[in-house]
Amino acid sequence: MAVSLHPLKNYQDFCVDATNKIPYHIDVVSTSPQGYMLTDYHYSGGTDGLIVLLHQVYPPESFLVMFRYQPYPTYNLPFVLKPATEYKLQLFRVYTRRGKEDIGIGNSHSTVATFTTYMTQAEVRELYMKALAYLSDHRPRFTIITHFYRNKSDEYFTNIMTSNGVMYKYDKNWGGEQASSLNKQIKGLFFSANVDPVTMTPPDISYFGPVRLHIPTYLLLHDDINMYFSDFYCHTVKHKAQLVLTVKGSQTDFYCQQRLVLVDKRNNPFLMRAGYGPFEAVRVTVNITVELFYTEDVPIIAWRNMNHNVYFTRTKQKGKALAMVNGVPKNKDCRICNLDCFLDRLAHDLV
Repeated sequence: MAVSLHPLKNYQDFCVDATNKIPYHIDVVSTSPQGYMLTDYHYSGGTDGLIVLLHQVYPPESFLVMFRYQPYPTYNLPFVLKPATEYKLQLFRVYTRRGKEDIGIGNSHSTVATFTTYMTQAEVRELYMKALAYLSDHRPRFTIITHFYRNKSDEYFTNIMTSNGVMYKYDKNWGGEQASSLNKQIKGLFFSANVDPVTMTPPDISYFGPVRLHIPTYLLLHDDINMYFSDFYCHTVKHKAQLVLTVKGSQTDFYCQQRLVLVDKRNNPFLMRAGYGPFEAVRVTVNITVELFYTEDVPIIAWRNMNHNVYFTRTKQKGKALAMVNGVPKNKDCRICNLDCFLDRLAHDLV
């Protein structure tokens, strides 16, 4: 395969006026922390190669990539893309005339795919440092908790408790940082360690449902678990830190090792183990909301049968729980918790 890479001074949608051509959909997926592949599931053969038009939105930069003699439905982009950066990409299938070097595009092109590349470990560390800086500006306030909790609907928990009693993990949603390498890439279950700063107990309202499951902290956070920092964000006023809990040596643990920031479970400003065994509790900051993404299934009935203090309570429902399923993106205008590269673009757009 021969690959040519040509910089373009200006970007334009080649097909914007080509009403006679019917575009098809393509996807761009991550293959490594900075590697990407485009997939064309509509390809059925009959072309000699393809041309890819790739445009970096900010700072603006464009490339024309030519793949010759590669009639396949998937293509690895032959260079590293910048992390946490918005791109536009369009694919053109080409044919060549026998005995000539002329290239024709024909009636085969994709729609323009817009995507944001994931953060690498360096960008996650930048968010980690921003979270540390934010906490350092506030008087340290901690409290001791014995349980993590998770709110869902009556139907959600009824279906679980009337079947095998296992709460199965599922894909992480798009909540928080949109450039997070966890979005739709790993599976898990969200739990909260948040407490009311006045009562030092879990708040009596929830956006996610009126039924609250309480799990002892030692069942989710113990010696066989690694804890990673993954995100720092806000929606309105209170900032949030997101921590990921993985089983040591698991495939998800290996994925997180390459992309997130490993946190000392007994010495960090967010959430720390205190004590050991069934008498263990957790010391958590109340200056920000701490969320946990536990990357294993949770056997509710089995843990209850083992006499662990697993129980349910009811809370007030606020808002529409279904609206939270896909996750709420972070506040793009916040100058405290956004990456510097996004703040630079925000300042540019305001000029």
